[in-house]
Amino acid sequence: ELLHANDITGVRAIPDPKFSEALTSSSKQYEKLYPSLAGPTMIVNLPFVLQAFVGLIKPLFPKTVQDRLKFRSAPFLAGLKELTPLTTSDKTRDSFLAEVKRIESM
Repeated sequence: ELLHANDITGVRAIPDPKFSEALTSSSKQYEKLYPSLAGPTMIVNLPFVLQAFVGLIKPLFPKTVQDRLKFRSAPFLAGLKELTPLTTSDKTRDSFLAEVKRIESM
């Protein structure tokens, strides 16, 4: 199973409509091509101002995708300045994976 995580830390504006279209299109293609691998998609660290935007775009996704979409807070991930330590530090990777497991089970 493949987990997709999109960290939105630092984003302050509503994304361009093309972003929503691309996300919808890629979700539909992924679901069609790899149904057995389709795991949850997490949108993490979404700023409060964008929560309203989520309510607008989520209904555009197929029902099966809507069921897998999770919007969560991931403070450990938000605190990373870069992602390299996830591949070079066992402690960092373990902390990240523990956070993913925690938010996935919510």
